[in-house]
Amino acid sequence: IGPGTGLGIATLANLDFKFRALPGEGGHADFPVIFGTPDTTREALIAQSFAGEYGRHPTYEDFCSGNGLVKAFISIAKLDGCMVTEIKPEDITDLALKEDKYALEAFRIFNKTFARAAKNNALTDWTLGGIFITGGIIPQIGKLFDKDLIINEFTNQAAYRKTFEQIPVAQYDNANLSGLYGAANYARREIGFE
Repeated sequence: IGPGTGLGIATLANLDFKFRALPGEGGHADFPVIFGTPDTTREALIAQSFAGEYGRHPTYEDFCSGNGLVKAFISIAKLDGCMVTEIKPEDITDLALKEDKYALEAFRIFNKTFARAAKNNALTDWTLGGIFITGGIIPQIGKLFDKDLIINEFTNQAAYRKTFEQIPVAQYDNANLSGLYGAANYARREIGFE
């Protein structure tokens, strides 16, 4: 799973003793609105603000990517009656490092969305072998990629919490190759160069 310009999600499967990347469009799955706590109630309001701004329900990618960070920030600000006309992901990062409440909340949504996308992909594909974090945005945001919040949200699964606590999580640090390397290997295999 890798946030960057979008949110890339794929599964690496062992098929006949060969590892194969199974591409997907999981980043375009609907953002799950969860109810029951003040925190999740606020998320539902942010999703509603997003829908008012963009005319549709948000997806994972809408809150967990460079562009998604902008959409989250705008939706949060609009919810509180502030209008934002133009802002870049790097501006939001700078604001968050200066403790701006909207930027920090946008990163909280980013991190929780990342964890939920990883969790739901792990549930769907039963990927117990591990979660590999990649994507060009992670090295750029540093400590704003809140690993404790992500692990807590990832393991917050009633039926399989103990199983999810055992799934290894690793971060791939080469931002220049991350998703492109997997895409190139997939393309090479598809045209018959193995």
